[in-house]
Amino acid sequence: MVDSVLFDLDGTLWDAIPGITRTWNKALSDLGVNKVCSEDEVRRYMGMTLDKICSSMVGEDDPEKIKRLFDAISGGENEGITREGAALFPEERETLALLARRYRLFIVSNCGRGYIERFLDLFELGSFFTDHECFGGTGLSKGENIRIVCRRNALVSPVYVGDTLGDQLAALHAGVPFIHAAYGFGETVSPDYVLSDLRQLPVLLEKI
Repeated sequence: MVDSVLFDLDGTLWDAIPGITRTWNKALSDLGVNKVCSEDEVRRYMGMTLDKICSSMVGEDDPEKIKRLFDAISGGENEGITREGAALFPEERETLALLARRYRLFIVSNCGRGYIERFLDLFELGSFFTDHECFGGTGLSKGENIRIVCRRNALVSPVYVGDTLGDQLAALHAGVPFIHAAYGFGETVSPDYVLSDLRQLPVLLEKI
């Protein structure tokens, strides 16, 4: 029986693509990088760590510019995302409230430091979650961060909910059953379970 649910963030708990796109393009422009990201391109980057995203955008042969872009995005992304540039999924607050009555809830993301806190503060959802971890906090892979959260909170029977193949591989690395949030940004290969709507999660967990 499931005792806890770990969530990915982007594409799983919110869609902040408009706000992220504006922030990334401002950082690129400020650094003089001749590139403009579309929202579709930003969606394709979701699931990657920020250092790899920056390398992809400016080229791996310019480590100084990669670092400057990383710092600019890390510093501006949290403040640059507002309620106008991000959205929850339908009836998400009600769904999380229902889940939190029975399960301990967590977030594990490849984001930078402060990004998860921005999500929680912006939509006042902090009371539903016990703990969270991210690449910006540890410098480790998502699979390792899932393991850290599981150990730190003595989780016995967790599941991980995410929307990309990277999420699936991270859950596999951590030895945690994976639920594909098929309403999100990416695709997976033969996931353990499939969720077409976040509102269906309470019912799905009853069957696991």
